[in-house]
Amino acid sequence: MQLSHGAGACILSCTPLLAVDNTVNWAANARPMIERCCIRCHDGSGPGAYPLRTPAEVAAKRGTILRVLEQHSMPPFLPTHDSLVRRPPEPTKAEVERFAAWCDAGAPVGGDGAPVAAAPGSARGIPVPGASKLRMADAFTITAEEQRTMRSFQVPLGNDAPMLVGGVRVAFDQPRLIARIHLNAVPEQEGRRLDEIDSNAGFRLTGDGAGSPAGALAGCGIDGAFDLPDGFALEIPPRSALVAEAHADGRGRTEAGGFTVSLLAPRSVNGAAPRVCEVIVVGAQNAQADKATALEHTIVTPPLSRATTLVALSLRPGVYATAARLALELPGEAPSVIVDAPTFDVHQDRPYLLREPLRVPAGSRFTLQTVHPTEATAQKAVPQAVLLVVADAQGEPESSIDTLDELPAVDGAASRPDAKSKPIAPAIADILAGIQCIGALEVTQELTCPQIQALLGRAGEASTGGVPSCGVSWFDAVLAANALSSACGLSPRYSLASVHAAAESGAVTGAAVERHKGTGWRLPTDSEWSVIAASGKCSDAVGSLWEWCDGADGESRIVRGGCWADTPTARAPEARAAIEPSMRSELFGARLVRRVGGSPAGGAAASSDRGD
Repeated sequence: MQLSHGAGACILSCTPLLAVDNTVNWAANARPMIERCCIRCHDGSGPGAYPLRTPAEVAAKRGTILRVLEQHSMPPFLPTHDSLVRRPPEPTKAEVERFAAWCDAGAPVGGDGAPVAAAPGSARGIPVPGASKLRMADAFTITAEEQRTMRSFQVPLGNDAPMLVGGVRVAFDQPRLIARIHLNAVPEQEGRRLDEIDSNAGFRLTGDGAGSPAGALAGCGIDGAFDLPDGFALEIPPRSALVAEAHADGRGRTEAGGFTVSLLAPRSVNGAAPRVCEVIVVGAQNAQADKATALEHTIVTPPLSRATTLVALSLRPGVYATAARLALELPGEAPSVIVDAPTFDVHQDRPYLLREPLRVPAGSRFTLQTVHPTEATAQKAVPQAVLLVVADAQGEPESSIDTLDELPAVDGAASRPDAKSKPIAPAIADILAGIQCIGALEVTQELTCPQIQALLGRAGEASTGGVPSCGVSWFDAVLAANALSSACGLSPRYSLASVHAAAESGAVTGAAVERHKGTGWRLPTDSEWSVIAASGKCSDAVGSLWEWCDGADGESRIVRGGCWADTPTARAPEARAAIEPSMRSELFGARLVRRVGGSPAGGAAASSDRGD
């Protein structure tokens, strides 16, 4: 056996042994490495794909073990050595050489064939009262071919007082199926509202709350475990619901995705109360710079106004990210890598602890860089890093980087940006002048770019096809409906929560949208759009721009009618497609409707197809 090392990876090549070395055996060459680095996951009940307890079990998989060591993929090495976060135990060069020699010799057992000793259990095993064995996702199934599936779930905690949490354990019904979980706590009422958005198990949204991101309570990777250092804790407010954002891929068959969460109590140091961590979000919402170039997306935060101590972090680089790096730039110094994942893989990712809590002085900046497979996915990505920090002795964590308080204004049900809006009376007159009455509906023409600018205070996507209509996302369209409703003195039909927005434009890229009964303007339902197109009263309904409807197909939203860029046969009343609601393009526009004599405002979401 010859072993060479280069660029952090092992390159193995086997040469025949000329003589049998009787000193090569299980106890000397294989068991120590397996015991130190592998058994935590490969004990037969953990996330490891197969057990590695006995000489026979290890011998049967020795080719695979050598291969993953050569590929540098196991143990899950994800962060590079220059990262400042803790890495799982990994074999030394000498351990790999001894194991390879054992493989070359035919995996001899020798005199001592005792199995690998079980990994020591966690010393932090005291559950938080009322927060142990929280059952989640019982009805969640993952089909054979699903890829990059994300679903969130909530369970009320019923806590009348704050809870302090020092760790988490997650027991999965199907080991290795759920790759990663981000945890969060939201008010009970918000948890119920999120759960009611989707009639399926859980809800097809991130685990973000109105005031906290998924990952604010850390979470876990495929091993189902996370612990803060002794002396640190996370706090859950009273009357909260626990939200779990779960990520998984199908494995060739339909499987149950249920799991059980237990929150563990923090451990104090010398009897002192634990220091409570708070959240800093490194993301697009208030970034000093937010730029997508080719396959890369880079976010730079403003300088910190006060010092903090970084304890742990979670990466949320985007569903299609292939690489992620978080760096820290101290005042007057070159950036230093905090965590670097050059081959990002959701199945190896997890919340990360710093090797030691890291004090970050005032004036420092964070830079989050992600790599994506295409320019389109890089442009659309909304990457984040969720940092768990404690304030220095002089104050609280920096509000300048707590981006959750600096999203575009969403004021109650109106959800209308007010700071950027220009006077809209001329635009309102223009819109109202074009209204057609079709049955019990008042229907606008397709909204134009000047109208969108007036309603939202920012530009839409001007068409290059010679049509006056303006390209918008589905989120833009519902915000425009609310703005028009407010300007007309009508009750808005939508409210938005858990909002994500682009830093430069303010355009919403993700949100939980709730519909309300009322008298205001909204998007037409799928069936209403068909009636509008068949009436012949709106000449731009077919073939101008694809028009957003208030119907959904999974996480996507329905568009109808085709557009100028389609072939003539594709521009038809029956043309229908499902598009991501954040898609902003010159090809997707909107018209608005309201039912004449609409019902009073108030109440929950209306029926799905009648619209009122």
